Amino acid sequence: MNTLVGQPRIMNVPQHSTLSQSDQEKVYLWISELARPDTRENALLELSKKREAVPELAPMLWNSFGTITALLQEIINIYPAINPPTLTAHQSNRVCNALALLQCVASHPETRSAFLAANTPLYLYPFLHTVSKTRPFEYLRLTSLGVIGALVKTDEQEVINFLLSTEIIPLCLRIMEAGSELSKTRVNHEFIKLSGAIYDLKITKEMRTAATSARAKYIQYLESERSKEKTETKQLKRKALEEEIDFLKQKKMFLQTDMHQTNEKANDLANEAEKSKDIYLFIQSHELRKTISEKEIKINTLDVKLNEKSLELKDI
Repeated sequence: MNTLVGQPRIMNVPQHSTLSQSDQEKVYLWISELARPDTRENALLELSKKREAVPELAPMLWNSFGTITALLQEIINIYPAINPPTLTAHQSNRVCNALALLQCVASHPETRSAFLAANTPLYLYPFLHTVSKTRPFEYLRLTSLGVIGALVKTDEQEVINFLLSTEIIPLCLRIMEAGSELSKTRVNHEFIKLSGAIYDLKITKEMRTAATSARAKYIQYLESERSKEKTETKQLKRKALEEEIDFLKQKKMFLQTDMHQTNEKANDLANEAEKSKDIYLFIQSHELRKTISEKEIKINTLDVKLNEKSLELKDI
């Protein structure tokens, strides 16, 4: 194999035959560029895109000089942006590319034990402590959960023991308290396998406090949702009643106007009939006055309905 200038020293890493010579050299080059701050961002992006195409990427990353240190440096660099929460989308994307590479290391059988022995997951816990619901923080939490989830999926006792010896349970409860629906779903999905070991878990004061707080907040959330639902129902009912009252008022106004015009017409016909002694005009005037009586009954009925609806509106 041709050697690239600046190629990182990688020991005992099996070569993957499906990669072309050119692709292998690109991967080695990108790994070497992780050590340089001026080339690291592009290298993170390219390697994160290639991670599934290079099955042995995890050993290559773990065994190359300074690479894991560079990835951890990316994580540490954004700690100041966590509190106060000033993390930008660009910062989030960059560190998530570094986390994606750490996920490769966490999921590979040759590097998993060393990954745990170095307590690497602990570097991610500050991200799981965050509560901001902005997209950069949500992306950061989900990607961090992906790294922990890659460990859990192995179903190895070593992994379970490690995670249960840390604050992962309170952190999961914290996400269940304040996280988005997507984060909560991810927690449920990734950590369901931990339930098999919960029976052997020593309950600490901190965990009990976290569980109590989570339960209290969940009850508060349910009550809030019920209250919100009742409020929305009342608002919808109030709106429907107000619209119905407006319709009845408009209908009453129309009938009153029509009745007034009909009454004037009936009077005109009666006056004309009296002058001309035309019986036909008297009959027309009489018929119009009958319709006026019918309209009065309708208006009275509308008044009753308006009163009923107004009382209903007051009770809401």
